[in-house]
Amino acid sequence: MTEPRSSPDATTRTPRDPSRRWATIPNALSLFRWLGSPLLIAIGAVGEARGFVLAYLVLALSDWIDGKIAVGWNQRSRLGARLDSFADATLYASLLIGGLLLWHDVLTDEWPWLVMAVGSYAVATVAGLIRFGRWPSYHTRSAKLSWGFMMAGVAGIAWAWSPWPLRIGLVSVTLANVESLVITLRSSRWRNDVIGFWVPETPLDPDATASPEPNEQPPLGKSAPQHARDNDRL
Repeated sequence: MTEPRSSPDATTRTPRDPSRRWATIPNALSLFRWLGSPLLIAIGAVGEARGFVLAYLVLALSDWIDGKIAVGWNQRSRLGARLDSFADATLYASLLIGGLLLWHDVLTDEWPWLVMAVGSYAVATVAGLIRFGRWPSYHTRSAKLSWGFMMAGVAGIAWAWSPWPLRIGLVSVTLANVESLVITLRSSRWRNDVIGFWVPETPLDPDATASPEPNEQPPLGKSAPQHARDNDRL
């Protein structure tokens, strides 16, 4: 007596990839930061320094919180990594524009430090787009640390303590951008959520020629579970 054949769907259906999730708390927080960041420009335009600093702190803390939730609650996703990067870029741009509106005379004196930070970010981003056609989404420890220095820097300017906290913050941002560039140049494929440049790249299977997308079907000769495990490693 022969064994009944299993349905083709049972062997070819790929399990739902957790990296494709979009309805998560971290994604909602990133969306909040993305849409809320331009408010810094409006607050800066009306000259409300205290409200500017408070809004920036809330938005910056949302970045720290969504990262903790994503890791602690296992809610990391490819969409979340990209959305988080777009939100960070919007926040940085809005912080710069709003800050110039509020403290133009002070910040223009700091232009070498600002150019260094903005220029290094532009180079790292363009390198990622040229090499992989995607925005870098590494979220390294140095990048997260730079947020803390920038908070202190903004406070130092807002309350006229000293420009040095801001300079230190801008140097930390520059170093984080340089690390992002190094990761891009050392990687053979696009990666996300890399804590540092020292983390080795997970090798692909010998028969794989590119990083598979989550919605791809399993290659011929490879089982669905194996294909799903390949996706999870990315």
